[in-house]
Amino acid sequence: MDLPRKTAEALRQNPLRTTLTLLGVIFGVTIFVSLQCILDSLAADTMGYISQLGNSNLIIVVNQPPSNPADRQAARRLSFQDYHTIAGQAFVTRATPLVDLSWPALESPGGIIWAKTMGADVDNFAMFNYALSDGAFFTKENVRTSRCVAVIGSRCAAVLFPNGKAVGQAILIRGRSFTVVGVCNGDYPAYEKRAMTSGSLKDGGGHSLMLQYLGALIPYTTANALFSLERPAAWGTIDELYCEAEPENHRMFENTLRILHPLKDYAMTTQLDIFAQKEAQNRKMRVVSFMLAGMAFAIGGLGIFSIMLSTVHQRLREIGIKKAVGAAPLDIFKQFLMEALALSVAGGAIGLVVAVAANLALHLLLTPAPAMSPWHWLIGLLSSVSTGVIAGLYPALFAARRPPLEALQC
Repeated sequence: MDLPRKTAEALRQNPLRTTLTLLGVIFGVTIFVSLQCILDSLAADTMGYISQLGNSNLIIVVNQPPSNPADRQAARRLSFQDYHTIAGQAFVTRATPLVDLSWPALESPGGIIWAKTMGADVDNFAMFNYALSDGAFFTKENVRTSRCVAVIGSRCAAVLFPNGKAVGQAILIRGRSFTVVGVCNGDYPAYEKRAMTSGSLKDGGGHSLMLQYLGALIPYTTANALFSLERPAAWGTIDELYCEAEPENHRMFENTLRILHPLKDYAMTTQLDIFAQKEAQNRKMRVVSFMLAGMAFAIGGLGIFSIMLSTVHQRLREIGIKKAVGAAPLDIFKQFLMEALALSVAGGAIGLVVAVAANLALHLLLTPAPAMSPWHWLIGLLSSVSTGVIAGLYPALFAARRPPLEALQC
């Protein structure tokens, strides 16, 4: 019990020096734990996006100008004919086109909301794992006859019909009346062609994959028939094409697409590509987080080293007296190493408290909030202890090896 007491007394003698020495370790632990929590949450969030897309056989195709500028005049958009041709291939399990109506106003007597609205086919619901909370999905007959029916998201239903049942009610989409046939839970996986927030996934063509809450899904034929006057150049065309095919058939899929679009005026990615991109991004971000934490720990270690070495020089006479009255070199070594260790443990503990406080603050600002793992705490604390041991080793050895006479003369 005597050694911890002496260590505490030595550290209390110069509180300002002790505090400044602690800062590097505190920053190291805080940066490491906080960044690891955020990265784990981003990874889990991204995996949630990907799993929402369905199984690992998904292929995503979007319109994109050809890489050769000379071909851009002759380029054409993905069309209904492309969709029917590809969906009819034996190696394609399921397929759905998407016609992007952007963010129109959805109106009802009970409210109004601007939300993502798309035209799609019936396979869309199974491919994206939608779960109905009420009603039903629209049918192939609805698609064939271009019926004005819509499946809306639960968030939209809560705004448009706050006091009643949504199914069977009418809503206005860009001023046109649609009958609500179903209400879906969950979000909508949208493969966007504009810059997104950090944390979205990007394919080689510069597109981003993210979740948006579902506004409304209507038959793609209805979207084309009713809203083509607003975009006449897009008549009979689609914005995105989602297909399911076994990985061994992806090459056949691309060959078919190349025949239909020899100018390669499209961008294609697969869910397997997205997984690989996500893993690569995760690795890079973790390397950066380790580098930042390592730099902070290195600064903290240098602080402990310089302060402990300075302390040894200031206390050489004390060391000489202790050795003269019988203190063994090992006792001197343990005393100074314990002081370095106490600094690092205290810094690590304070760093954990700061990291937890930062995480709680992020819980109020971010959705989903970063998740804290005990492993992060343990690794952060062990890193701070290791920093103290390594930084305090030489000063402790220096103190233990001073001859008593030499120390007394100081």
